Amino acid sequence: MLLDASVVSRSDLVRAPRHKEWWYVGWVDDSRTVYTSFHAIRLPPVDNVVFTVFDLAAGRPVARSRKLFLTAPAGLDHTELRADSRRGQVHYSGSSEAGWSLRFSDGGVEADVMIRPTAPPFIKKENQFAHQYSMVSSMHTAVRGSVGADGREYAFTDALGYADHCSGHLPRRTGWLALWLLVKGVKATGSGIDVLPATPAAIASSDGPSN
Repeated sequence: MLLDASVVSRSDLVRAPRHKEWWYVGWVDDSRTVYTSFHAIRLPPVDNVVFTVFDLAAGRPVARSRKLFLTAPAGLDHTELRADSRRGQVHYSGSSEAGWSLRFSDGGVEADVMIRPTAPPFIKKENQFAHQYSMVSSMHTAVRGSVGADGREYAFTDALGYADHCSGHLPRRTGWLALWLLVKGVKATGSGIDVLPATPAAIASSDGPSN
């Protein structure tokens, strides 16, 4: 699918400096005690990746974040993000139709997982003349593989997950923002927004966007 491919390029620094792009994948183990996520943010000047493992038993999250230059060819029909250095590696490739593979290593954190979509993706494109924004969300995925974080090892077999790819210029108002917040596990409150762990019930109830 073309919407899985990278859109933002270094040349956008001049012609579209406010364009941004990000990929996200997150999952929770069967016991609902280990939450893991990876995201890559692509801006015209530089890219940023973050990998996080939050084990409730450990009492604190383990996160690795760094700025780098991802190889992300445009014009493909799938996602292809790569970066290799002495510090570690980032390999994230695949599509919302066939699934993705993620290999990550950085300072005592390692991951080798496969993400398989179990339902058709939700696709949203805003007015291309005003916002040029698109979003592809796989709200039901099964994650299989292994993760290591600061001496702790975790194995996942068909863990419940979520993945998305967004690109463009985010509009100030959008009808599907509430849906995205629900899937991400975010609750709007009178004083702002609280981030909550995304639950299976929240993910399951988000099948039908009203917009």
